[in-house]
Amino acid sequence: MLSPRRLDVIVKIEYFRQTYNELLGGEPFLGTPWKAIYEWMIWQRSGDRMLEGIATDVTKLSIDDYHTAAWDLASRMMDMGFIPGHAIPLDPNGELLDGSHRLAAAIAGGAREVYAERHAKEVWAPAWDIYWFEDQGLKDEYIKEIVRLYEAYSGRG
Repeated sequence: MLSPRRLDVIVKIEYFRQTYNELLGGEPFLGTPWKAIYEWMIWQRSGDRMLEGIATDVTKLSIDDYHTAAWDLASRMMDMGFIPGHAIPLDPNGELLDGSHRLAAAIAGGAREVYAERHAKEVWAPAWDIYWFEDQGLKDEYIKEIVRLYEAYSGRG
């Protein structure tokens, strides 16, 4: 389910790794500021809608809403693991239609199984690929780290 078209999932995995660490009372991570990159990424993609008071994902009207939802998801995943009844929808080509946060939380939490189901509907959203991150002005060092982690997580490195 990881693809170079959806590098946002890599940022979300690292964000969830930090979130799990916080939930377990661990020390803050040093190095790449994944929480800040996550916030930046959400703002770049949805900031205009949030400023207009338009929900970006049914209920999320702010960056704080994203953090609250992520914290709740991480807590549920720690307690129950990945719930089969909440399969991640994929398009006919295997691209994510929804569920990027669930996928990232599952990977970050070390889930042994992640459930998915194919749909006839094609992906409609623009890519979150390397070019999107470059065009939005993310620092090269962070882009290189995202690509390195994508290769590691996907087994392509």
